[in-house]
Amino acid sequence: MENSIISIIVPVYNNEKDLQETINSIKQQTYNHWEAIFVDDGSTDKSEEIIHNNIASEKRIKYIKRNRQPKGGSTCRNIGVASSIGDYLIFLDGDDVLAPTCLENRFNAIKDSDYDFMVFPMSMFTTDVKKNKRLTKWGIRDFDYYYITGAPAWQVTSPIYRRTFWEKLNGFDEKFTRSQDIELGIRAVLLSHGNFKSVENIDSDCFYRRPASKDLIPSSKLTNQLESYEYMLGLIKKLKNEGYFSRRYKFSLGLLATYSQIYQLIYLVKSRKENTESFDYYNKTDLRCYMLLHHKFILAVLGWIPLPFESKRALALKINQYCRWHFLY
Repeated sequence: MENSIISIIVPVYNNEKDLQETINSIKQQTYNHWEAIFVDDGSTDKSEEIIHNNIASEKRIKYIKRNRQPKGGSTCRNIGVASSIGDYLIFLDGDDVLAPTCLENRFNAIKDSDYDFMVFPMSMFTTDVKKNKRLTKWGIRDFDYYYITGAPAWQVTSPIYRRTFWEKLNGFDEKFTRSQDIELGIRAVLLSHGNFKSVENIDSDCFYRRPASKDLIPSSKLTNQLESYEYMLGLIKKLKNEGYFSRRYKFSLGLLATYSQIYQLIYLVKSRKENTESFDYYNKTDLRCYMLLHHKFILAVLGWIPLPFESKRALALKINQYCRWHFLY
């Protein structure tokens, strides 16, 4: 038990600018029993060369190329897990960073517990990891319903999973090109039946790198996000039919938040004068039948009122924030 290996799974795609800092944060861990598996998603830069240069001096680092479709981080993570040997699993992106004591503190916390997984706080930085802002939410109640709001209760690097639980979870859903942390999170919460712990009153032990560029989010990512919401709504419907989400009011609040999130994305795309007809059905899906009448009315008014796209997007954001607030503290 004391020598249990922690497998760190790292999808990589053209991360040459920040990849060495990510690798260094792994090599500097105070807990020594780890392996880091880097899964290349088809990089065209020097990412592979950087990883191999580190393998020469550190045998705990492994390199794999994605050898099947679909492309994306979810596929790479699943490939990495299949090639790993650790008793515990952590997922780290190719430009993010771990605190030096991350693995040691997480292992000490979970080893003598019976939790399926434990969640630790993550912060965000741009260039200097010491100048960070906390991402992980404090004081969430009803994690299952919170996830219906379309927001992650934690980020992909925050949990440490027991391999035995991960095998029951069946990994990432590879059709999700965006919002993988939301889809995985809701399944993990429900499958564990509450047998997990979110650790709050400590400093963040992992750090998400926010891009310094202020360029517009590519339209392709926005449409991928909308497609992921389609899959997410389908998952919610399936889980609802299986008997989850029995508290109607909370379910309706969560679902209203998801729809307002979808509205935000649709209005953002429309503000660029792009074709969004293929996403119109998001507002007509039969999941509406689970919503309370006044929630349907709110969404209808949001669609009808004669306001500029940016104003509608801002109003949808406020509705989303109002719904999420009900699951905090």
